Amino acid sequence: NHVVGHVGSVRLSRTAWISGSTSTVHPSASCRTGPSTPDSVVYCGTHDNDTICGWYDSLDEGMRDHVRRYLSIDGRDIAWQLMRAAESSVADLCILTVQDIFCYGTWARMNVPGVAKGNWTWRMVNTIPGWNADRLRELTALYGRLPVYNSPKA
Repeated sequence: NHVVGHVGSVRLSRTAWISGSTSTVHPSASCRTGPSTPDSVVYCGTHDNDTICGWYDSLDEGMRDHVRRYLSIDGRDIAWQLMRAAESSVADLCILTVQDIFCYGTWARMNVPGVAKGNWTWRMVNTIPGWNADRLRELTALYGRLPVYNSPKA
């Protein structure tokens, strides 16, 4: 499912391209720039969506070209490029899936709605490798999303 949207102030950052001719394909109006208000949540996918890499790989070349041109990216690091777009949103909260942080493909998808078997079998068996953890921390810090801890008053 490449059509995504929002419910209330929860919005999906994964670009909402609709299958069809690339001359008429574009993100839905609500997803063009992500959430426009801070009281929002932005995310690149849910347990019911394919991973970013799986989604991108499933697109035909014309649609991938449109995604690259629309976001002004090269697509060689699509998961991190879309996560960067989500992190840069003005939304108060940004949610990223570990499958996207690892740049995993469709094989790591959690759930396919309407399919009775084979769901909820993916498990995280490793910790986040140092380079991914460092990269995630840098991206999170860049957009001011690191938690602020208040030290106890002496």
